Amino acid sequence: MPAKYPRVSRRSPIMLAAALAALAGLLAGSPASAGCWSILKSPKWAEVQQSLDKTKLCEVLPAGPNRTAKFSVSQFDVCDAPGGLRFHVEASLECKSGGNALIRTKAKSSVKADVAVDIGTCTVTESKLEFGGAAGELLAGQPELQSVARRIAQAKLSELCGK
Repeated sequence: MPAKYPRVSRRSPIMLAAALAALAGLLAGSPASAGCWSILKSPKWAEVQQSLDKTKLCEVLPAGPNRTAKFSVSQFDVCDAPGGLRFHVEASLECKSGGNALIRTKAKSSVKADVAVDIGTCTVTESKLEFGGAAGELLAGQPELQSVARRIAQAKLSELCGK
């Protein structure tokens, strides 16, 4: 019997966007700090933003505010790291109840993602999602979210590397 995974868009986790941004040569942004570049300032930011607009983090929640109403990136840096690149993304997230909900609610959250990619082996070597706020408490309670997001990012990274 195939394993069941939460409904996470296969095209839009934060780590997937980060891998796409790096491998597509979107590092032409301005330096954010020593050894880092801000993709927010890249001429290709609009393309990255379109992918991020499809992020559906709230949809992994089994009930309550389980629809993504808003996902807004405030920081998206790519940094040199031993053997590859490290991505740091900060965003705000708003979850809302679905249209058929008896009680309609909203919950806001902050999201931080840190991802390391080994360019030589084409692998995600580290990934961590952190959440704050009311929606963050709900999302942090979904233990499979970390591993599902990492597997999706790794699958897309492998596809881009031709594996």
